[in-house]
Amino acid sequence: MATPDRATLLRGPAYATHDSATILFGEDLLVELVTEFFDVASSSHGRIGRRIKNRYVEIKGVPLMWSDLAKLFPYATLNIGDVIFGATDKPMVITPRNGRPLTIANVMPFALPGISLHTAKPILRGMTWRGLVANASDPSAAASYFSFGSNGTNVAQTGLDLTKIPNTLYSAGYNSATYRAQDGFDIDFSLGLEPEHENELHLNYRVTELEAAAKFAPIGKTEADYATLMGWDGVAIGGSPYAGALVITGAGTGAPIVTLAGMQVQSGGVAYGARPLRTGEVQLASIRSVTSGNLNALWTFAAVE
Repeated sequence: MATPDRATLLRGPAYATHDSATILFGEDLLVELVTEFFDVASSSHGRIGRRIKNRYVEIKGVPLMWSDLAKLFPYATLNIGDVIFGATDKPMVITPRNGRPLTIANVMPFALPGISLHTAKPILRGMTWRGLVANASDPSAAASYFSFGSNGTNVAQTGLDLTKIPNTLYSAGYNSATYRAQDGFDIDFSLGLEPEHENELHLNYRVTELEAAAKFAPIGKTEADYATLMGWDGVAIGGSPYAGALVITGAGTGAPIVTLAGMQVQSGGVAYGARPLRTGEVQLASIRSVTSGNLNALWTFAAVE
């Protein structure tokens, strides 16, 4: 028996382009071609078949460098009930060093990445995109979901720009005070989605929830400063504590500025011991605001000029 052709033993990295943005990855990029089945069952014979009810493509990776951060977070202004896939398909093209490029026909972000604003951590954590059947196309055709292009060898992995891999010190402005963090600022997003489907075939997703949360452990603050941050004073039970923008700004020209709107302090605490800082981690969560019947942007991204 002959050994396999070594040219068919494919390995190697890839970069992605989506919505005119280039994305390079810090870890492996994984693509899963998902088929969901339903059983054909008989009381006398048990399961006698499996048939297809839904198909989609799942793309998972940890973005390390990107040409447009807003393209990874496109939902800041969506209202509850809005859909995430528009009338025009947005394909994702994954170009490997060796082998055939993979085009996924109709892709949008599905689980938003967490953000770590820290001197020594990647700014983004893992995220997920989802590819659905192309708009108004045949769901029984593989090309309605994905296709492989022409074979390539030693393809240049273009687009690397170290200036777009930010690591710096950060400070946060909140309620007229400035805060530094012991271990950076961590941000997470909660995106709830409900499928829009024909029978069981998913054609789109509608937003059911969109919230943000942030946490950091302030340093260089007294107990009195910390008590002010917690915001307990003067707020009655049943009342609404302060909610305002949390603006996290990096040091130096070109560093990111991340603004989260309508953030409220949720919890915190102080510690006593030989090792922990007295002022403990503070957690904040968003509330949405409305102008002319529409939700205001939950986040914005900018850069220090």
